Amino acid sequence: MKKPFLLSAICYLLFAIVGCGYVTHSALPPGIRVAVPMLKNSTYHSDVETKVTKEIIKKFVTEGTQISSPENADFLLSGELVGYDKKTLRWVGGVKDKIEEYRLTLSVKITYKDLRNNEVIFSETISGDTDYFPDDTESTEAYVIKKDEDTAVQEAAKDLAKNIVDRICEQW
Repeated sequence: MKKPFLLSAICYLLFAIVGCGYVTHSALPPGIRVAVPMLKNSTYHSDVETKVTKEIIKKFVTEGTQISSPENADFLLSGELVGYDKKTLRWVGGVKDKIEEYRLTLSVKITYKDLRNNEVIFSETISGDTDYFPDDTESTEAYVIKKDEDTAVQEAAKDLAKNIVDRICEQW
């Protein structure tokens, strides 16, 4: 009689532990309004700041956070795109002329400010990246999904937005 009770108690405890920390709403308090003006761009790559800004806003909205104008916001997330780094990860057969895979990293220097008391919460550089196989690669591997650089920029922007919003949510 004790074994079924003990077994069910252990199962209940395991389910409780596994479910800890999972939430379906924003980690930010309800009603918080965040302003996200267009990022500045100090790289030589045009329009990347637009893609990153849109992804940040989209991530906030997905998290359930209100986006507002700076005049009506509680917090301001401002920043500047400071890095667009494309590195070669590998070459076809080790030949330096034939690149098979790249890693694209985008970096933004952001400042997150509480507008209610005019206090900077943090200011730091955050990065996001993606690995990709260029359209013209000669790779015949089945797992290789070829992408153009614009698609890679979009994926790196999504990763960067996730990292930024996660960093902001850590404050709460």
